[in-house]
Amino acid sequence: MPLKNTVYKNKQLTRCSIRSLCSLGRKKRCFFAPINTALCFKIKMNHASEQVRKFYEVIWNQRNKQVIPEVLAEEFVFRGSLGQEKYGHVGFEEYLDMVHNALENYECHIIEMVIESEKIFVKLKFSGIHRNKFMGYAPTGKNVSWEGAALFHFSEGLVNSLWVLGDLKTLEQQLANEKT
Repeated sequence: MPLKNTVYKNKQLTRCSIRSLCSLGRKKRCFFAPINTALCFKIKMNHASEQVRKFYEVIWNQRNKQVIPEVLAEEFVFRGSLGQEKYGHVGFEEYLDMVHNALENYECHIIEMVIESEKIFVKLKFSGIHRNKFMGYAPTGKNVSWEGAALFHFSEGLVNSLWVLGDLKTLEQQLANEKT
């Protein structure tokens, strides 16, 4: 979402589209008077990168569903690395539970993060212990890990869409190969 400008008392004001950074934590949009758009963009993308970290470290790694509304927009669209597309908080929670139920101690680790415009790209490593049926494979009890990439889109400080691609060939080889 582009920054919105207005004029107040003959001064250019830039409206920042992020929530919960201004007004002492109140969920209002803020006005910086006068401020350059580069600074507002930097503040906005700092917030976005923190949202990405919270998405992986708190929601995925700690399996804390209570923070989902703080990170994901209500109309969130999620295309997971396993090929499923889910909509909204409830749809995403179904995917989260499915993965955690199949892979004990499931974790996502950020390897690299690239920020551009209203998007963030992340390179990741996923891992867990295969305890229940997963991707059509019976439980093996093996540690599995694979890499992936995610592309986050933001609107008003929340993730509104996420597309994740995982190295499923490597994952399937681990699930199928008893010697791994």
